[in-house]
Amino acid sequence: METVQERNTGFAASIDVVVIAGVPGTGKTTVARRLAEALGYLHIDLTELALREKLYLEYDEERMSYVIDEERLVERVLSIVERHGKAVIDTHYPEILPPMLPRMVFVLRLHPMLLEERLRRRGWPWRKIKENIEAEILGVVTYNALERFGEDRVYEIDTTGRGVDEIVGEIMDVMRRGPGRQRIFVDWLSRLDMDVLSRYLD
Repeated sequence: METVQERNTGFAASIDVVVIAGVPGTGKTTVARRLAEALGYLHIDLTELALREKLYLEYDEERMSYVIDEERLVERVLSIVERHGKAVIDTHYPEILPPMLPRMVFVLRLHPMLLEERLRRRGWPWRKIKENIEAEILGVVTYNALERFGEDRVYEIDTTGRGVDEIVGEIMDVMRRGPGRQRIFVDWLSRLDMDVLSRYLD
């Protein structure tokens, strides 16, 4: 049976995929939709797709989230991409995608205190809010993306205090320049006071 990676290798030259990643609340879906509209690409929200098509294994009561069936979800994404050719994918778990699929991966970052405000407005419990802010402070999404896709294709954008059009404009500028190693990444550990960090980190 043909593997996901074999399928990806077979059609990679004929497609163009851009990934917008980040923890929940960083604005990735809004940015991804606007970018897809500007490029004329299809927008794919991985979480929405998984829930809509029931591509999950179970619901984790403790973490208040679905456990995604990664293999089935990736197969579905690849079938969609094969059909449409050009897509903007938004997700907080970019590492499940085949390594050669995206042209570039943009990780959106957001000041943890602003992120807390956004997640509180969603009605999330403190445990789930804290878990996602910890991930933001420690740069978990970026780390996973770098491990999966390499330094030349991963680019971070600090979205704090910036509008959607400005963020999309920066993404399109970077896309025009093409892949290349980013020298500076967001480091909340060095930028935040200890009293702020202690609120979120054990």
